[in-house]
Amino acid sequence: MTGWGILRRLVAEWREGGSGGLRASGTRWLRRKLGSEGEDLHLRTGDFATAPEPWRLRARDGSRPLSVTWLVTPPGPGSGGHTTIFRMVRALEDAGHACRLAVYDGRGRPASLYAETIRQWWPAVRAPVVDVDAGTEGTDVFVATAWQTAHVLANVTADGARLYFAQDYEPWFYAQGAVSELADRTYGFGFETFTVGQAIADELSRRHGVEPTVIPYGCDHEVYGVDESAGRDSVVFYSRPGVARRGFEIALPALERFHGLRPDVEIHVVGPLPRAGFPAVVHSTVTPAELNRLYQRCAAGLALSYTNVSLLPFELLASGVVPVMNDWAPARTDLDDPSIVWAASDPESLAQGLCRALEVQAARGPKAVAAGVADRTWSESGRVFVSAVERSCSRPAAVSARTEGGLS
Repeated sequence: MTGWGILRRLVAEWREGGSGGLRASGTRWLRRKLGSEGEDLHLRTGDFATAPEPWRLRARDGSRPLSVTWLVTPPGPGSGGHTTIFRMVRALEDAGHACRLAVYDGRGRPASLYAETIRQWWPAVRAPVVDVDAGTEGTDVFVATAWQTAHVLANVTADGARLYFAQDYEPWFYAQGAVSELADRTYGFGFETFTVGQAIADELSRRHGVEPTVIPYGCDHEVYGVDESAGRDSVVFYSRPGVARRGFEIALPALERFHGLRPDVEIHVVGPLPRAGFPAVVHSTVTPAELNRLYQRCAAGLALSYTNVSLLPFELLASGVVPVMNDWAPARTDLDDPSIVWAASDPESLAQGLCRALEVQAARGPKAVAAGVADRTWSESGRVFVSAVERSCSRPAAVSARTEGGLS
């Protein structure tokens, strides 16, 4: 890179993240020069925690609304994990409680960079967006939402309940090593834990003796629904290259094999498609409403996940699409629907699964496919969550969560 190129890069980093962004950029450059880039933890050096700081519940009048600070990682447009978090935020707000979003960027960038994304993609959320260092006093409840934010919360000394909203078993996101160990350690911090779905609750119970409150999966029926007049002549794949748990590496050869078996069926790919051995219609960025209209044209969808089940198969079903999923026992724990086609995790089996899914669609029809998730609603999930949060703050303020090993 030329001198002018370096200068432009530095100016861009300064504009994007101020001095924190500039420092983070310099650190990454130095690591690359020394040949030790390593894995980006998205965790500032001073935020590593070995054990949580002592804390107590805040004394409060039971009639006063709760103040809740959510520690969230930087959201990307349409992020499924953040969508679920913000649904719980909205549930608390609708119940009369006050929330704020404390964005934690382990690279030192300010929360203001992400406020516009939050307002654009999740306009129903009223919570103010603040930096995680903006202050922690006056909060009844802190909610960690990722392993990095659990480390941050462990270092907070202010009073207030500590909750951990776990949507997956995050050590699975990494190869066995330092990062997976740092993620694994957070489940021993003694925070009261909430999981989305039963499968992760079972995993935490088996591995750590943690007994979480289970928040049931919901489904957004306001966005996803059946249009019986639409033709069902395509298949769809939601592409997430670089996210190992979503199976991009095996999905591509599976779709290539499926095209060989059924060249008459159009393949739609949502998201990036850097390489492909089959013709596809690529939709790089779509809104949820546009996504639903696309799903309504599809007979089947490839929905892979190698950790907790994602929101994708629920939304496919709600739109009348038959999901083809890798056959994995934890996924069946939370979504064992008769319209799902389960297949072994190899390209040939998944391709054959897509062929079977076309047959299921023809036999059942989109309305019957959607019926399996008709009773799943996010309003019910939110009700369970709000009730559990309110209970967690109704205990005597004199109880020390640190000395008694955490809330239970």
